[in-house]
Formats: sequence, C-alpha cells, structure tokens
Amino acid sequence: MSIMQRFPLIFNPNSRGDKASRAQQFFFQSAPELALYASQSIENARDLVLDFAEKGESTVIASGGDGTINQLVDTFLDADLNMGLIPSGTMNVFARELGIPTADLDKAFSVIKEQNIHATDVFRLNDKPFIQMAGIGFDADIIHGTNADLKKKLGPLAYLQSAFKVFGQKPPALTIETAEGKTEEGVFILIGNGALYGGQFELFKGAENNDGLMDVLIVQQSGYQAILDFATNYNSDHSTPFHGAEHIHHFRTSGMTVHSDKEVPIELDGEYMGRDTSFTISKDPRKLKALAPIGKVSVDWQETLSAFSSFTPW
Repeated sequence: MSIMQRFPLIFNPNSRGDKASRAQQFFFQSAPELALYASQSIENARDLVLDFAEKGESTVIASGGDGTINQLVDTFLDADLNMGLIPSGTMNVFARELGIPTADLDKAFSVIKEQNIHATDVFRLNDKPFIQMAGIGFDADIIHGTNADLKKKLGPLAYLQSAFKVFGQKPPALTIETAEGKTEEGVFILIGNGALYGGQFELFKGAENNDGLMDVLIVQQSGYQAILDFATNYNSDHSTPFHGAEHIHHFRTSGMTVHSDKEVPIELDGEYMGRDTSFTISKDPRKLKALAPIGKVSVDWQETLSAFSSFTPW
C-alpha cells in the first residue's frame, strides 16, 4: 500500500504527557492505515496541509487540542480539505462537541474512516477564526493569567488562582451592537459556536455549530457577583440555561461589534489572543469540513476533568 493511499496525519513529536504519549503509541500501532508526518511548528503543519491538497488528498488528520485545531482552521478552509481529528491536547472541546470519542482513539479513527462530513460554521473575531468558543474580558483574563507550570501540576485548580487575581480588577464597560440591531451593555462576553464551553459544560444549551448563528452571553456583573449569578441561575433542564437571570443576557446573532472603554483581552478556542478596544465578530462564508459521527457520543464529566494533562503546543 503506498503512502498516498493512507490517511496523512500531522502530529507534534515534542508533545509531552500521558495523552500525547498514548496518541503517539496509537499512531505507530495504526501505521498501516496512517502516513505519519511529524511537524516541528505550526507553520510546518500548515505547509504540510497545503502540500497534501496539491497532491490530491481529500482528508488530512490533525492531532492535538483546541489550540492546535484553531491554528489550522484557515489552512483547511483554503485547501478545501476534510479535517479528521485525533484528540490529544490539553483540552478537546471541539472534538467533544462533534461527538468524537476522546478517550478511545480507535473509535476516533473509526469516525474518520466513515468519512461523514459535518459542515461547521467558522466565525471570525477581528479576522481571527474560532470554531468553538470565544471570550472578551473576564475569561480571557483568567486564561492569560494562568501559569502553564501550575496548570500541569494543579489542572483546573490553576485557573482558580488566576480568577482570584482578576476579581479585584476594575471591569471594562462593553457596548455590543448586533447585526440584527440589538444593543447591549456588560462587563464581559462569552460566545459559543456550539453548546460546550470548557469541556462537558453545556453553557450554550441547544446551540448548533452549523446554523449560521453564534450564542452570546452578556454578563453585567463583575467579580464574585458574576460567579454567584452563574452558579445560582444556571438551569441545565431549561432550553436556555440562564433563563430569568437578571444580570446575564443570552441571545443568538449572525454577527456583532463590541466597543470597550479600555483595552480588554480576548480568547479564541481557549487560547489567549491579545488585547484591543474594538471587536468585529462575523461568520466566514466558508464551512470547515470536519469529520464527525452521525450520532453524538456521550462523554462523562470525569474524563473532562482528567483532560488537563501536560501538553506542549506547537
């Protein structure tokens, strides 16, 4: 069997931790069906994707977490290739959203071999893509302030330490204008292109990532009051989990602009992406051709917690 008859798979050989080791062991065990390409940088990975497209491949597999996938989205869109996912990163929220098994890589590979394309919306914040989630303000501050070494040692608890620091800061004043003419104000914003945020937590219950709309939560209280509002008003049984919450507003929109009275941080698919005072969020006219199972695969919460393992990004 020639290499081009096998699925090309791009992975980072420098990744460390149990998940990365398990993934690499799986790669070599599945070598008859995979053509392995070790990439030393995200630029190298992008070049490989484009090379595969020129050689006539229809599917390329990317191994990694949400940050890695985010950095490859534009290249897959440009190359018009099917994206297969082998989850091996610190967090794999997008894979979970699609229903791809994250603990059983044999089953994840079976999803790829079935070749069921799920045309996924891609949104852009100031022209940077995201496919699962985005945040302006509070959560981006927490992500930016979380020490990488502590995350390896403490897992999710490392984010709490960063959160306590953010609580004491003066929040920004954000003004939101949607494409449909709605105006809102708040102190931080969470955006979902799908139901899941941060793992198995259905923050945007009922959201779909192929309906052309993003789900938006505008939070109007900062600090401890914001956490209290989230904790006391979340209702997983309701079609909109924060229905009736006085200081948390939920809506769906095809696009929006956000203006802030000071520079605020942003995160896209769980990765810190800098700071700014003005943001435009819109839908890319193209769709990501992600390979996904026809039916959802259930994932338990304990697996989500265990996902915070050591991982070296590109």
